[in-house]
Formats: sequence, structure tokens, C-alpha cells
Amino acid sequence: MVIRHDDLCLADGGHLRVGLEDNLYLDLEKGLLAKSSGGQVGKLRGIATALGIETATPTEARKILGLKEKDWRMLGIDSA
Repeated sequence: MVIRHDDLCLADGGHLRVGLEDNLYLDLEKGLLAKSSGGQVGKLRGIATALGIETATPTEARKILGLKEKDWRMLGIDSA
């Protein structure tokens, strides 16, 4: 069994950053490349949910990070 760093981080109450700029794989052991950062986020959200950890919505995350609406609108990011 492989225990991944992000699994341990979540279990210990830490925060995660994911995206294609950090890792190209959705599943490194299987050699499965991620098609998008969204797939990686979805996988880790599933792990968090299984551990009973509530995740931030995109809007909550932008607020936590201090991003203003104009910042993410300029990047073409959905407001959801």
C-alpha cells in the first residue's frame, strides 16, 4: 500500500495545493496523466471527504486567498 504525502497532510489537518503546475499525474503509480487541474482537485476532494474533512468552495477559497473578484474575472475563472 502506498501512502501519499497529500493523504498524510490532510489527515494531519494541513492544506493542499494542487494543479498541473505542481504535478502532471492523476495517479503516478498507474502512470495516469491528469487531463486538467480539476481532475486533481476532484481526486483530493474525494480523499478529504472520505476522511471527514470539509473542503472550501471556489468562492470560499478565493476569499481565503484574498483574491478580489476582478482578479479572477480577468483570468476567466468561473464565479461558482
